[in-house]
Amino acid sequence: MRSQMFRVFLVTAAVCLLFVLPAAAQDGDPIPFDDQTTPLTVLGSYANAINLGDYERAYAYWRNLPEDRSFENGTGEFDQIAEMRIAASLPVITEGAAGSIFASVSAYVVIERIPENQSLAPTNIACFVVRRSNVPEGDNAEPDPNWYLYSAEILPISIDNIELSDRVCGFDDGIAGKGMYENLLTPEDLLTSYYNAISLRDYPRAYGYWSAPPDQTLEEFAAGFQNLDGVSVYADVTGIRVEGAAGSIYTSMPVLITTTQLVGDPQGFVGCFVMRRSNVPEGDAVEPDPNWAIHSASLAPMLMPFMTSRELFEVECGG
Repeated sequence: MRSQMFRVFLVTAAVCLLFVLPAAAQDGDPIPFDDQTTPLTVLGSYANAINLGDYERAYAYWRNLPEDRSFENGTGEFDQIAEMRIAASLPVITEGAAGSIFASVSAYVVIERIPENQSLAPTNIACFVVRRSNVPEGDNAEPDPNWYLYSAEILPISIDNIELSDRVCGFDDGIAGKGMYENLLTPEDLLTSYYNAISLRDYPRAYGYWSAPPDQTLEEFAAGFQNLDGVSVYADVTGIRVEGAAGSIYTSMPVLITTTQLVGDPQGFVGCFVMRRSNVPEGDAVEPDPNWAIHSASLAPMLMPFMTSRELFEVECGG
């Protein structure tokens, strides 16, 4: 059940992210990223479009705009911003309803403002809801496979603490949930499944999510987590990249991992996960395997305090 704080759609805050005007794209700005295959990639695509000033593309990601909002009458509503970054707190919670699948993404939103604009909060927590149809709509013979933004609930906060986003959508289960979680159909669900297995000390399951075994035995792999008490996982959706190569699809994802220990101080790590999925049949299979696997990971200890978002947003993952 969502918290009472988010039962009402926060129109003013949501519109703030809908219609902000970023500065015109300059050299060094991010390259266009347009991918709607998962809840996180559509959020990353939306922020990318805003940061590049591609307002029409940003609007196209919405399927549930308020009746009085449109591209023509909304783009001048807010002053310019320099950049918007979105970090998602995993897990992404999905629910089905009446021909649709809805995914709730608890997120941390950081807005770099130009000096003249002080009306936008630099740090915010948000609950984004994205939707995908699982039945054909209109004249289509098949369901649209793409995800679209459905609603946004945003609240400004006064401090840069990414952990405040953990339960903004009102779900309190965390990465361990109420038990085993296993879903390998998206990179974010694979990452959730991986750390869920580690949290539950199901090391063989976590070890098995690698496309090739890590450069450790299972026993060595498990020994590295014996002092782990709890873990939180955050993904910079504005840094996600998807590329294809030689029969495979690779998704690189900047991540921030915070942990509590049975003995000792909390620890934090930041870096990149690269996930792989085959897009051709392998072995004796007739169809490609729809599941993702961990291809590689590179994590480094964070500087203290590790609850801020800055180090995550500085990560640049290769393709």
